[in-house]
Amino acid sequence: MRFSVVSVPFILFPGLGVLANPLPIAEFIPSGPVLARSTSNTGSPGGQGAGSSQTLGSKWIVPAGYEVLIPVAKPIPSQLLKRADQIQSVFQPKTSVKLEYNGVSRPDRPAPTAKVDVTVDEKHPILELVHVRPLVEHVEVFEKGPNLIGMVFNSQDMLKIALKAWDWVNNDQNDYFTLIVMSADPKNSDIIRRLPYKIDKVNQNGLKVTLTATEIPWTTIGDLDIRIGATHPEPNTARPPTASNISKRLIDLDDTWPLNLAAGEPNNQFNLIGVQAELSKNGPVGTVQVKCVDCYSGGTFEVGAHFHYGLIKGLTEANVAFRTRNISASVGLEVNAAITERKKWRHQLIGADPAGMVLFGMVNFGPSIALDVVKEISIAGKFSVTAKMKMMLPDDEIYLDFLSPKNSHGANWLPKTEWEATINEASVELKGVAGMVANAGVTAQVFGHGVKSGLNLWIPRLEYGGKVGYSENLCPASGNTTARAVEPKPRYGSLPKIVSFPNATVTEEPTKVHAFGFTASAQAGVTMEITALEGTGALSFLQIGGVELLNKMFTLVSICKAKVI
Repeated sequence: MRFSVVSVPFILFPGLGVLANPLPIAEFIPSGPVLARSTSNTGSPGGQGAGSSQTLGSKWIVPAGYEVLIPVAKPIPSQLLKRADQIQSVFQPKTSVKLEYNGVSRPDRPAPTAKVDVTVDEKHPILELVHVRPLVEHVEVFEKGPNLIGMVFNSQDMLKIALKAWDWVNNDQNDYFTLIVMSADPKNSDIIRRLPYKIDKVNQNGLKVTLTATEIPWTTIGDLDIRIGATHPEPNTARPPTASNISKRLIDLDDTWPLNLAAGEPNNQFNLIGVQAELSKNGPVGTVQVKCVDCYSGGTFEVGAHFHYGLIKGLTEANVAFRTRNISASVGLEVNAAITERKKWRHQLIGADPAGMVLFGMVNFGPSIALDVVKEISIAGKFSVTAKMKMMLPDDEIYLDFLSPKNSHGANWLPKTEWEATINEASVELKGVAGMVANAGVTAQVFGHGVKSGLNLWIPRLEYGGKVGYSENLCPASGNTTARAVEPKPRYGSLPKIVSFPNATVTEEPTKVHAFGFTASAQAGVTMEITALEGTGALSFLQIGGVELLNKMFTLVSICKAKVI
């Protein structure tokens, strides 16, 4: 049985340093939509290349197969450049800019995006070169020297406007403004990067102005608010977020990144494990077969993230939101065994290695997804059991706050469940867990501060136990034949169920018999936990594991049938 695995679509990874003197490169002004290109050895656009990593200009390392997000150029519309005051505003450095980055759309995902809001001190304002470009005749980016940007104007009037906006930096050696420049990487012209440069000298010669430009790190220019997957900043409040409003504040439903959970098909069988155990002094004896008779899943996780880095306070926001979309799962496991110890089987339906994306000099962000079928049993004797369960989750959010883990929380799900269990064996006692577990991982690095996390979501989780055979007090509560089904509370939604326990077969006569019968119980629901939070840099205090965010298990059935002999 083969499954179609959908690769996880995206990750952001940072630059690892800068050069004081970048190599001569030509200005890049896109004329249309900007597309990301692969960083693979093949150079195929938008691909996930293999091979070794690349060290690009400014000593930035791009891991093998990672896609570089391309800056979106947004020149000022020509209709807004007709009046003198409008033109003056274009040349005047600002206290804030909004930057956008795009990737390539693929059949399995939309184009990923990143948005960065930059806010700077008014003493050192900021300007985008792409806005100035339409108002000058010619631009030279590092053509005349590694630290020189030249502009040729077509009139004295335009030249005077530019000088009035810029030449104040010549007054004092500590005066400067920041110029954002888009250019091709000197070592790979397919890679377009957007970098900040300190402009601390302006020289004029006729209609030409030459700016002295020095590349500087993003972290030195001001406050940076970075949103991945079209997320929105947290409001300035001490109150923790709630599931009802996360979608409004973190996830933009028109622009999200889905992690696909679709795997398998209904009614198809495949073996998870089949073992003829060897005889050993300390090991198990017998045979074990685990078969998936109805294992499949559907739906998506949508991922968004928000990071904020302040010039003074450093990293002040680092959170990720996963939103579930139409998630459903079915687990049908058939187990036949003759063994004497606890066993656990795990079969991976989806295991997507993260494909990567690079946002130069800012953020590493790498969500990953894995989907496993899990079967865990503890038995004594021989048994045959089939456990089936289907669960549908309403759309909701999971929120991870890396700086304040106590604010992390799970969704407020009201799952709908269908289940069926069949146990048929004698002289057996067993306890088991069956289900499908999605592990959503996050790897993030923001200007050298890193975090790794794992989130386990059981969709669904079925816990059951049973005993068939002879006992002196098989049903001690009643002392005789009883049958009881405990309904879950109404808030868990509709829970149609079928329970079947065929007649037991006896393999040996006990020496003393008071009762023969069957006891069984089952619980079902959805559980979620943070398996690990590990941080480096400013997040090094994060060393957390096993934090339960959600546990909604409810009793499906509790039965005891006995016949006094």
